[in-house]
Order: sequence, then structure tokens, then C-alpha cells
Amino acid sequence: MHTLKQLQDGELKDATSVKISDNLKTFPRELFELVDTLEFLDLSHNHLSLLPDDFYRFKKLKIAFFSFNDFTVMPKVFKKCSHVYSNRYFKQLKF
Repeated sequence: MHTLKQLQDGELKDATSVKISDNLKTFPRELFELVDTLEFLDLSHNHLSLLPDDFYRFKKLKIAFFSFNDFTVMPKVFKKCSHVYSNRYFKQLKF
């Protein structure tokens, strides 16, 4: 498990896997520093309700978990993320 502070302090540089459960209310923009390396992202157990419109930039991302957040619909940006073959939780949401 990682923390938002570790991400902000650059301790996760070049990480391929990140798991943060830190009562996040917004998607941490610092994650975009990992856009070329991140393959696994778990932001479960937070308070996210939106993803940034440019989330599709994570081209290496294969697995993303967002369970136990505040999403009511699947973010539209996920339509551009066909490279993500596991998007746990979003499967039961509507586009």
C-alpha cells in the first residue's frame, strides 16, 4: 500500500504498480508522472467520483481497481481505455 505523500514526494518514480487508499476525493494529478510505466492502479476505498478526461494517457495500464468509491456512472473516459482489461467495479455501472 502506498500513500499520497509518497506519490507527491516522488518516492514512486517509475513505479509499475500503485495502490492508494487515503480518502482521496480527487484523482491525484501526480499519477501522470507515471503515465509511461504504470500497469496496475488500485484506488479502491477512497471517495472518487470522477476520473480526469485525459486518463486514457495511461497506455501501459492493464488493471485498474476503483471499488468502494463514490462513482455513480462509469466515467466516459473509460471508453478510450480499451487497453485496460480489468476495470473492477465499473462493470456494474452504466456509461
